[in-house]
Amino acid sequence: MYASSDGATWHERDGLTALPSSPSWAFPPRPGTHHVRWIEVDPHDPRRLYVAVEAGALVGTHDAGETWTDRVPGSRIDTHSMATHADAPGRAYCAAGDGYAETVDGGETWALLQEGLAHHYCWSVVVDPADPDHRLVSAARGAMTAHRAASADSYVYRKRGETAWERVTRLPTGAGVTRYVLGVGTEGLYALSNRGLFRSAGGEIWERLPLSVPDGAAAAGLAVVGR
Repeated sequence: MYASSDGATWHERDGLTALPSSPSWAFPPRPGTHHVRWIEVDPHDPRRLYVAVEAGALVGTHDAGETWTDRVPGSRIDTHSMATHADAPGRAYCAAGDGYAETVDGGETWALLQEGLAHHYCWSVVVDPADPDHRLVSAARGAMTAHRAASADSYVYRKRGETAWERVTRLPTGAGVTRYVLGVGTEGLYALSNRGLFRSAGGEIWERLPLSVPDGAAAAGLAVVGR
């Protein structure tokens, strides 16, 4: 992990790779290739960061990387993406290769919310700006069906409150569809896969946007910039 005040000069935040769990970190197929996959900043405290190491740990810092807290029991170990919400202090949402999880206490404990989620290899998560209890996640059965067009078979799920996850049916999903990368902006929710870019005001009805995507592509990321 590195930090910069001006984007030109960077300084390493020591201590991350010295955490007790670090000897077990390994990115398949070989050890020694683990990396920071995701950094999520708490919107209520910019010095609090959730840092996902792929693969092996979801760790945290309360002082912008001066000191580190190791993974806690029950947290996911293969986090791919995270989300937070401006109206939900202490809450964070986690999409991981080993399932979905949420915290409401700043990462001290995690709830593994799986009911209704038939595909547990989760890739991307977003939360409705208008409702911190309305979340969407993209998922597949495993890495091969998530990322490779030749064997792709991926889905998007949504969850409101304490209800079970349900599939989003008004997006192209299933056989031939690579895992969606999800995003959020001032005009709604966004979803990008090899089937195109889609936008929805509330996660139920989706419209295709004019973006050409190569059929064999698997999007690496999606940034939505407000106007």
